[in-house]
Amino acid sequence: APPMVGGVYTSFLLPLSQAVAGVASEDFTAFFQRSYGDPVPVFHPGSFSETCRAAREQKRLLAIWIHRSGSAEVDNAANAVIKADDVRQALGEHFLLWGGHVDRF
Repeated sequence: APPMVGGVYTSFLLPLSQAVAGVASEDFTAFFQRSYGDPVPVFHPGSFSETCRAAREQKRLLAIWIHRSGSAEVDNAANAVIKADDVRQALGEHFLLWGGHVDRF
């Protein structure tokens, strides 16, 4: 079986440097809403480096969602974890959330 972290399979994870190297984020909030419906966490609309800079300036933590289409594990994490009310609330209060799609890299 693939390795798990916190009950989520990690076989779909990529090294962060591979996932975000110089690629601007699409309108990830709209993409996520089209893919998974409401409720939707708010993703920062800037590039990865812009989001890092904004998080530093706002003294907020940075949360990163790396998306891969066609992955049952990602779909499960999207529906069961990141859309949960308490998770969305914590992300909105304490983090800047950046989303990237591995198929765009």
